[in-house]
Amino acid sequence: GGGEGRPVQSWNDALTTRKPRTSQKDGRRRSSHHHNKSSKHHVWRRRRRKLALVVNSKAAEMATVLVILINMVFLCMYHYDASPHLLSVIDNANLSCSIIFVAEVVVKVGATSFRRYFEDPFNRFDFVVVCLSIVEFALEKVLLSESPGLQSLYAMRAVRVVRLFKLAKEWKELQIFLVAMKRAWQSVYAFLVLMIIVLLVFALVGEELLAGKLGGREFRFHYDNLVWALITTFQVISGENWNDNVANYVDAVGWKGAVYTLVVFTIGNTLFLNLFTSVLIDTFITTKREKTREMQTQG
Repeated sequence: GGGEGRPVQSWNDALTTRKPRTSQKDGRRRSSHHHNKSSKHHVWRRRRRKLALVVNSKAAEMATVLVILINMVFLCMYHYDASPHLLSVIDNANLSCSIIFVAEVVVKVGATSFRRYFEDPFNRFDFVVVCLSIVEFALEKVLLSESPGLQSLYAMRAVRVVRLFKLAKEWKELQIFLVAMKRAWQSVYAFLVLMIIVLLVFALVGEELLAGKLGGREFRFHYDNLVWALITTFQVISGENWNDNVANYVDAVGWKGAVYTLVVFTIGNTLFLNLFTSVLIDTFITTKREKTREMQTQG
């Protein structure tokens, strides 16, 4: 009588709804596998923390700086008509430094992760330098050995000089200087555009006034076309040999050439160039103070 309200469950429904039983042996196996997995993960995290402490230690930073300085010394040893023995020593030293830099990147990635490693702009710069070193080594050892005619690829050795900027990674004051320079240039780019417009205007005026008047005299700087007009105007604005230009322009077109040169020099150099330099220095000093205060707060 009490079971009349209950739904009758068929045999097939009971089979489909019944939960499969797991033996104690399977449960212990899964528990052991999960324990081993978590234990290995814990051990790897502990080793990664120890590795990060070693990589970020002062000793590691000093060792990196020492390798960079040694690399710089060997770069300075190269000279024209160097002996094959000296070239071999320089190449071996370069290869050793490249291996050390590659190992440094690998260890840093292992100590953190790919994502955290590439969050730092200086780490990204180190990675680019290492990649360029590998490309330079491959071009020199593989392509040049198979095609001796590609001697122009030896210019890739100039990539080694870029390694000197790795000092910015370890030298905090140099980091502040570079970041301040970047922010200073970002803040005065509008003034730089104004300087370019002034340069273009004076170049066009000079082209109208002096085009074809100086070419017969075989002057090195002239206004016969826009490119050389820009170069010559920049020479006058920068104050490089501008007084000789005054004499040449007076001989060519009379005193209006002197008036033009003095106007260009006064407005371009005394006003715009000095004002641009002042704005750049003021922005740099302000940014440097802010960055120093920020790094001191984080430290």
